[in-house]
Amino acid sequence: MNQLQKKSNSNMADLSRSTRMLNNLLLQHYNGMHKLKEKKQPVAWVGVDIPAYLFRAMGIVPVYPQIHAAFQAQRNSVKTMIDNLESRWEIPHNICGEVKGVIGAVLCENGTAFDIPKPDILITSNSTCGQISKGFSFISKHMGVDLIDLDFPFIYNQANEDMLQYASIQIDEMFGILENKIGHKLDVNNLLESYANIQTFSEMWGEICEANIVTPAPVNALDLYMYTSCFLTMDTEDKLLSMLAALYNEVFSQVERNKQIENEEKYRILWHYLPIYSKKRFFKQLFDEHKVSLVTGTYLAMHDELNSPVNFDFHYPVTKEQIENAKLWLKYTKQNETYEQVRKEMIEYTAESMLMSDVHRGGQHKFNQIKKMVEKYRIDGVILHNDRSCRPQSLPQYDIRSRILEELKVPVLLFDSDTMDERYFSESQITTRFEAFIERMALNKGF
Repeated sequence: MNQLQKKSNSNMADLSRSTRMLNNLLLQHYNGMHKLKEKKQPVAWVGVDIPAYLFRAMGIVPVYPQIHAAFQAQRNSVKTMIDNLESRWEIPHNICGEVKGVIGAVLCENGTAFDIPKPDILITSNSTCGQISKGFSFISKHMGVDLIDLDFPFIYNQANEDMLQYASIQIDEMFGILENKIGHKLDVNNLLESYANIQTFSEMWGEICEANIVTPAPVNALDLYMYTSCFLTMDTEDKLLSMLAALYNEVFSQVERNKQIENEEKYRILWHYLPIYSKKRFFKQLFDEHKVSLVTGTYLAMHDELNSPVNFDFHYPVTKEQIENAKLWLKYTKQNETYEQVRKEMIEYTAESMLMSDVHRGGQHKFNQIKKMVEKYRIDGVILHNDRSCRPQSLPQYDIRSRILEELKVPVLLFDSDTMDERYFSESQITTRFEAFIERMALNKGF
């Protein structure tokens, strides 16, 4: 791969400033967790599908062990934890990596992989898969910590009113349990501030992702994946919006530069579901060698799942004033509502956004989403990652592959691997298969 390292795509944005801001945010975030715990602020370990703003509005520190495991995987430090779990604790090797991340946060506390404050309460749901719920159940029994396990119906097509009501009732009950535990109600002003932040960065994130509609694409979607976890864990922090503004400006600055330089892009591809965190550099080099732009991914399209009440268009360069204006408008729409109205609306909003999440939908929805993105981004090929760390999400992959080939007439590369565990990944095999994938795209485009 030495030759690959010398190649780079000049059409892609330099994200160094926003990346530095991101790394600083992560450091402050994890250091801040421990400081808040030392100040006796309650800590909740939370399943990845449940938004952080719910807990911050109650003065609870949300910690996401799955997300933290993903960060460690990007730094290649999760292998120690997995080896420890399988050898010392006899955790089966075929249990998904995310569950191992949850369990490892407890059993491997003296290892190098994890350093997160211990929980006062656990909160998860079955909306992603049953194994995650079982992982949290294990922690609950092992540590003697109370567990709230939300039961959400699986959505094959669209959620109906009964489903939304069923989910809303459980979220409301969760609030009641937490309020009794901490001794006070949620802070509605804090909740509204969080709501404004969420909608603001959702709008900005959507525009960043959609910058890749143009040719050549200004940003590698692999780079965008590292930002998504921060949205889940730090979704109410103003510093996150500042970092996102820096990313926005880097991307749209590249859009302008690309108008003046040669287009190096030959193929535009889409990645369905999660990337392989520890192999980001490998794939970037592989894409650059073949002049491939990874322009989007289904997991990046979170902004499509959030129904913002206002379409606030940002424009380059994004300034602090633009961000504040967007937040003020969103808060203005709620300013005359009572405590109970705001609480009810936020519960319903949360229930709907969780039910409508891509990870909670069936194969038909996933194919429809891919079809929409293939057309929108003018995709030449689709990569389907059959992720061992998320078997329920990977279950419809072969059916999706067949439908893409038959209905969309777009080449597909489907491979088995693991988002967390690099033992299931072979660079040489993927390189060979990717080259065949390139040949199919070239044939399809008439090259």
